Amino acid sequence: MTSWWTRLITIDSLDEDTQRRGRTLVMLALGLIIVLGLALPLFLIQPNGGSAVAAVISAILIFTAALLLARRGRVTLGALLCIMAVIAAPTGAGLAIGAVRAGPVFFLLAPLIASVVLRPWQIWAATVCSIATLIVLVLLVSQKAPISEIEQLQVRNAAIVALMTALVGSVASHSARQILRLAQLARAEAEQSAAALEQANADLERRVAERTAALADTLKIQQSQSEQLQASLAAQRDLNEVMAQMSLPVIPVRDDVLVAPIVGNIDSVRAEQLLSTVLGQVQESRARTIILDVTGVTIVDTHVAQVLLRTADSTRLLGAEMLLVGIRPEVAQTLVGLGIDMQHLRTAATLQEGLALSRRL
Repeated sequence: MTSWWTRLITIDSLDEDTQRRGRTLVMLALGLIIVLGLALPLFLIQPNGGSAVAAVISAILIFTAALLLARRGRVTLGALLCIMAVIAAPTGAGLAIGAVRAGPVFFLLAPLIASVVLRPWQIWAATVCSIATLIVLVLLVSQKAPISEIEQLQVRNAAIVALMTALVGSVASHSARQILRLAQLARAEAEQSAAALEQANADLERRVAERTAALADTLKIQQSQSEQLQASLAAQRDLNEVMAQMSLPVIPVRDDVLVAPIVGNIDSVRAEQLLSTVLGQVQESRARTIILDVTGVTIVDTHVAQVLLRTADSTRLLGAEMLLVGIRPEVAQTLVGLGIDMQHLRTAATLQEGLALSRRL
C-alpha cells in the first residue's frame, strides 16, 4: 500500500515547488474523483437524472486527466482543467434551470483549488475568471427571469468570499514558496559545507599521508645514519685496538724471549693494558722471558709501579721471568722516593744487557 501511494504521488519533475504543487493536485483530484464516485448513485435514482450523471462522469474523466498531467509534471495545465470543470458545472446547471440559487457556492471551488495548487498571480487569474463567469451567468439568467434579492446577496457574498479566498491563498502560496526557497538555500549551503568539509578531510588525509611519507623517509635516513654511526664506532673500536696494540707492541726476538718497548707516559689505562697484553703474549708464545723496555718512559707514579710489579708477579706465575730495562735516572729516583720494594724485580741498564741476561735465565 505504501509503495503504491508513493508511486502515485511521485511527480516527474526536478523542481521542488512543482513537485509540491503536483502532489497536492494529485491528492485533490483523487479526492474529487472519490467524492463524485460516491455521489453518482444519488443522481442515478433521481428522475430525469441522466444529464447529471453524464456531467458527473465527465467531471470524473476531467479530474483523472488532471491527475495524470500532474504526475507528468504539468501541474498548471492539470489545475486549469480542474478549475474549468468546477466553473463549468454550476454554470451549466444554472443555465439549464434558469436560476442561480445554488450556483454561487460552487464558484468558490475555483479559487480554493487555485490557492493550493497554482502560483499567486495564477490564483488571482482563476478567481477573476470564476467571478466573471458568475456575473455572466447572472446576466444570462436575468434575461429570462428577474433575480431575487436573496440570489443577488448570494452572488455578492460568493464574489467577496472568492476574493478573500484568493487573497489568503496567494499569501499562503507566496509564504510556501519563500519557505521552500529558504530551505533550498539552506540545503545548498549545507551541501557546500559538506563539500568543503569533504575537501578539507581530503586535504587533511593528503597532508597526513605526505607527513607520514616524510616521517618514513626521515626514519629511513636516521636508521641509515644510525647504521653508519654504528659501523663508524665499530671501525673506531677496531682502530683503537690496533693503535693500542701498536702503542704497546710485543716483539718476539727469540723463540723464548719477548721484548715490549714502551714509549711515552704510562697512565693507569695504558698500565692495565700493558698487563693484559704482556700476559696474553706470554701465554700464547710460551716464552720464558719478557723484556719490558721503559727507555722512553719519563714519568711513573705509584699505580704504574704497582702494575709493573703485578706484571712481573703474573708473568712469573705463567713460568716466565720479566726483565725491566732502560730505566731512566729520574724514573729510578721516583720509584725509590715512592718507597716501592722492587728488589725481586730483575733489571738491566739497556736492552742489549737484558738480552744477554735472558740467555742466562
